[in-house]
Amino acid sequence: MHEFPSQDVENAFMVFPDPVRSGLVTLRGVILDVAAGLPQIGQVEECLKGGRPTYLVPDNRAATMLQLGMVESGQFALFGPSRVVAVFRTEHEDDFRFDGNQAIVFASENEIRPEALSDLIDHALTYHLRKLISCWR
Repeated sequence: MHEFPSQDVENAFMVFPDPVRSGLVTLRGVILDVAAGLPQIGQVEECLKGGRPTYLVPDNRAATMLQLGMVESGQFALFGPSRVVAVFRTEHEDDFRFDGNQAIVFASENEIRPEALSDLIDHALTYHLRKLISCWR
């Protein structure tokens, strides 16, 4: 398990009801595990933006922001940039539930499929690096 970077971030997870918190902690682990396998992005920062746990790469600004939170239905979600979620959605329309092109929504921790989600997370964490590389080709 990954340690929380601050008491504020840990407290942000603690306010969620048990089943939601468990799912969000699992998603957090997937994000941090994927990030650990991407040395080109540098250190991932885990912080709060708008009260939501947020993941970004401040040193080289390689990433676009990922966030974790709850949706109105009481389910939990992985929020990402619409361009990244839209591409993921075209490939996984039947595998996940989506809130438009803003988030992947989960009813339970059992719906989390790290191997599939790692593609979305990798793409989000390397988003700006990919744009830079494509500009030079």
